[in-house]
Amino acid sequence: MAALAVLGCARFPYTPARVAQDPALRETLEGRLAERYPAQFRLVQRLALRALGKQYDMLGYLVVSSPDSFRAVALGEMGGRIFDLSLDRGAAAIVKKPERMPPRPLVAGVIEDIRHLFLPPEQPLALAEDAEGAPALIGSAGGRTVEYDFGPPERRLTRSVTAEDGQVVREVVYSGYRSFPGFDVPVPSRIVVENRRWRYTLEVQILEIHPGAAAPPSEAP
Repeated sequence: MAALAVLGCARFPYTPARVAQDPALRETLEGRLAERYPAQFRLVQRLALRALGKQYDMLGYLVVSSPDSFRAVALGEMGGRIFDLSLDRGAAAIVKKPERMPPRPLVAGVIEDIRHLFLPPEQPLALAEDAEGAPALIGSAGGRTVEYDFGPPERRLTRSVTAEDGQVVREVVYSGYRSFPGFDVPVPSRIVVENRRWRYTLEVQILEIHPGAAAPPSEAP
């Protein structure tokens, strides 16, 4: 796990999507983003973190309690707690991490990735078209641009890109849409995050989703 300690930023130029005009389509796509997950929910996930040629397999538990709060726990193959991360009303915190790992890759990397994947977008979004002419939503604030691409035929979210100062810092691919018992809205059961700032890949396989309020993972049996 100390591998994340030595990772740095690489450069990947970003070409933004073209702004388009279709209020009805924009409303539809914004609804898709807003309804990706319930307002409160618990996830069970299989996680694979790859960095510097090594792979770490974990079992993850995520509880989202509000649009700006979550608790995420990752257990190792033998059941020990490796990571315990939280976002409380927008404030990131590390409850537990490997002793030798510095906090920055977790706060600026993993916690921000979880926020991006499972919480509502932070900035207003405009309708756009990607390079292939497919619909997209794009928003910019404070030097950061976030683009959400929607693929045919169902116009489901297939890809998202985060760029800062014209450079891609994160790219995410969403696939394997399916519904789960208790939540009929199809969600991407497989998510692959390429964090280009910290040079790691995080693969998420959703195993269970449970709508409604839940105890934080540290308090759950």
